[in-house]
Parts: sequence; C-alpha cells; structure tokens
Amino acid sequence: MPLPFCPGCRIAVAIYSHFGPGKFPANWGMVFYCVVAYVLLNVVLMIFCAIKEGDSFLITHPKPGAEYGLRVASHMERFSDHYTLVISSANKWLDREIKLETSVTDYFHSDGYLAEAKFKHHVAKLLGQYERLDASSDPRPKALTPGKQD
Repeated sequence: MPLPFCPGCRIAVAIYSHFGPGKFPANWGMVFYCVVAYVLLNVVLMIFCAIKEGDSFLITHPKPGAEYGLRVASHMERFSDHYTLVISSANKWLDREIKLETSVTDYFHSDGYLAEAKFKHHVAKLLGQYERLDASSDPRPKALTPGKQD
C-alpha cells in the first residue's frame, strides 16, 4: 500500500464511521469494522515508518545530479549530555555516514540561551565533510569532535 494512499484511507474510514448511514445503536457493526480498519491501517503505517525511516527525523530528496538523498538522525542517551548527530546516505545499504559527537552544553550560553550560530557552523562543517566523502571514494572519516577541531 503506497504511503500517500494510507493516510487518505484512514481519514476516509474515520469520516465514514462518524457520518455513515444510520444512528449508533443500529449500526454498531459498521462502526466496529471501521475501528478495526482504522487500527489495521495505523499498524501498516507504523510498520512502514519503522522500516523506511528508522530513527531518522529527516530524509531528503537527492540533489540534482546525485543518486541518493540524505538521512539525518540524532541520538542522546537518557541522563547524558552527549549528543550525536548523524548524516548518512538515504540508501541504507551504502556505508556513508558522518557523526557529530559533542556535549549539548557546548551549544548554550551561560544564561541558558542556545548558541544557534555555533550549532549551525558545526552542522555546516559536518555537511561539508559528508559532501567531500560522497565525492571521493576514501574510507569513512572518524567522527567530528567540535571541541578538538575548531
């Protein structure tokens, strides 16, 4: 089932269950089947998202002339200040991955505000490193550690 079709079906089932023919006590069977269909369509969508997207929060289309887009994911352990930002190929089978591993405290001023320019600079540097990796056939570079390379 294609992804654009699935949300439309869920919405159609929900609307039909609310505004379908008959009043509730008489049409409980139709409402029951609509609820079952809605749950099944949600399960299909969740499985699709788990398989296709994984832990990514952004998957891009390829740039003109490129074969694959980018997959961007982040990870932060519970009760830890260590943050990992990962940029990799949208094709899961390619071994092109760059990581930014740092402490989140590096991106905040003493008064608690986000140092957005510093974060953007490090993400731009990470993206440039990925583009150089994508253009060359060199092995994967090590993770970028901002505190040591600035």
